Parts: sequence; structure tokens; C-alpha cells
Amino acid sequence: MDRRRTGRGPGLLRPGDYFRPLGPISSCHAPKNSTRRHAGTQRHSYDADPRVPLPPHLGGADLEKRGECHLPGRGRFSEACGGCSGSRPHRAVSIGEGQRSPERHEGEQNRRCRGAHSVIRFGTSGFSYEDWIGPVYPVGLPKRQWLPFYSQEFDTVEINVTYYRVPSAKTVAGWVERTPDGFLFSVKANKSMTHERTEPEFEAFRAGIEPLVQSGKLACVLAQFPFSFHPTRENNDYLRRLRTGLTDIPTVIEFRDQAWVKEATFALLESLDFGFCAVDEPRLRGLMPPVARASGPVSYVRFHGRNAQKWWKHDHAWERYDYTYSEQELEEWIPKIRDLDSEDALVLVYANNHFRGQSIDTIRKLREMLGQAH
Repeated sequence: MDRRRTGRGPGLLRPGDYFRPLGPISSCHAPKNSTRRHAGTQRHSYDADPRVPLPPHLGGADLEKRGECHLPGRGRFSEACGGCSGSRPHRAVSIGEGQRSPERHEGEQNRRCRGAHSVIRFGTSGFSYEDWIGPVYPVGLPKRQWLPFYSQEFDTVEINVTYYRVPSAKTVAGWVERTPDGFLFSVKANKSMTHERTEPEFEAFRAGIEPLVQSGKLACVLAQFPFSFHPTRENNDYLRRLRTGLTDIPTVIEFRDQAWVKEATFALLESLDFGFCAVDEPRLRGLMPPVARASGPVSYVRFHGRNAQKWWKHDHAWERYDYTYSEQELEEWIPKIRDLDSEDALVLVYANNHFRGQSIDTIRKLREMLGQAH
């Protein structure tokens, strides 16, 4: 299915709208099918163009002189810090542990010139967990400093608190202020929009995330629907209502019922300019299989863990996500993520096996694998 069509509404934000405008770019760095964009309006992230020196807060000259790697790399892939791979989930996995070797710096421009079609961003689902104190955050670090500390290594995060309550613009503005330029947020849609659906709070939700839109730090909204949300005509109509309610906001849909995995679904998502969220989760009957497809301006992958025993029955919510991925399990996703990367889209990869910082370990392994595979 060719998801590149011409019927996109004029007011719809694109993933590139939160990237810095650079004007025309060379063919070496031009995205696939870039001729469909108007000349002089191409937008890039700092990661995507080697001609633009990184500002100091994004790891510019000062960091390069010291050989430090406190932020994702500037190449096609955000690479793992040297020494970060192979960390065990229940030891301290503090952010910014390792340093990058000079050889990795030297090879980045060549990797970009072999075809940087899209930008892959890596992060975790959430950052504000009490059980991260010690394994991730230094003991005594003020809670207000957790997000700045997190953003030293990662350039995106998925926000889940917005599912439970509609965010206030003041709170969201605080996220903007505590993160560097170029940092991106994925925001989970409020439960009134995905689980209750009787009176979705579209207007209040949009007003709450407006600071992210205005600052250019909104990657997308993630609409995660429950297992009880089945592919029916009524629910198809609700997806259309969701698009109307969110108007120009880039949006990704996560289904939990495997019955949605069919061509009609991807055609519907494409027609509404919704991205499809690929998931890795327990291989239980009825749950989503490990399918990755591009259907909108944002491609999305979530790693929930494979804790089948605790998926449906658990005493605490975190038990579902208490899981350590093996390298073999993650290796299954490398070709899928690379296929998404061949599309002209922003690719977001998040780990949700967050208990005691296991998601940090998962993302570091994935970055390293993708860097080695390229």
C-alpha cells in the first residue's frame, strides 16, 4: 500500500513541522521522494543534517571536545553510549554512564550519506517512576530534575500521565522549559478519548498540550484503545471523530485487539493520516501480533515486555511491565524498524517495560543493535 498521497489537509501538521527549517538540502541528505515538498521549506532536525553544528545544549563543540555522549548521536540512528550496552535491569543503569569512541564520531557523516530517509528517535514510556531512584536517578536528585536528567541521554519521551487526567498548559509548559531544544514528546490521549468515548475532551486536551505545539516539541498524540475496542463500523466512525477532534495534530493509533490487523484497517488509518503503533507484547490469544506498518507521518513502536503471566492478572500495574528483554527477542525487531526507517517519516521507538529502569536497558540495546546493523 502506498501511503504517500496528495489528499492531506492543508492544516495538518507534519512531523517536519517541529524541525528546524534549513531551506534546500543536498541530495545526499534528501528524504525519500523529497521532490513532493516545496523547495526551500524542507525541515530537519539537528540530528539529520551534518552541516548544522549542534548548539552546546544539544551536545555541540564542547561535548565533542570532551568526547562525552550525554545526548543521542547526530547520525541517522541515535546510538548507544559506549559501555552502556549489556546493562542488567536491577543494577544501577544511570543515564550518561558511557563515552563514545572517536571512531563512532568519524563514521557518522558517511552513514548519513548512505541514505537518511527518516529520523529514528529512542526513548522510554514515562520518566517519572519512584522505582527509578537508584537504578536510574541518583538518590537525592529532586523530582523536578528527573526530566532534565533523562534528557541528557534521550531526545524523546512518551508521556502517560495525560491518559489519567487532561494536562494543564502550565504543567506542559514546565516540560518544555526543562528540556533542550529539539527534544520531542509523545503524549498519550486522555482516557475520555480512547476508553470512555462518550464525551471526549478534545478541546481541553488540545488546549493543555498547546505549549508543546507552539514550542515545536510535540511529536504526536498516542491514542491507545482498549482490548474491548473491536473493528466495527461504529468504532471506525469513532476513529473519524477522533481525527476531527484532534484536527491537525499528528496522531498514532494503538490497538490491542488483533482483529484490527487487516488491510482495511491500514487503509482507514492512511485515509485519516493516522500512524499505526507496532507493539511487542506477550504472545497471548487475541493480542496484537508483532506487525509494523507505516500509515501516516509518524511510525511508532512500543515494547511492553512479554510478561504473559502478569498481563491479565496482577496485583499492581507495574507487574505487567516487569520484564527483561533478551538480545534475541529484540533482534526480531531490527528488520521491522529498519523497514519503517526506509519510509519518509519520523520513527519513534519507546520501551514500556519500565519497572526499575528496565526500559532504559531495552532502549540502549536497541540503539546499539541498529547502529551495528547499519
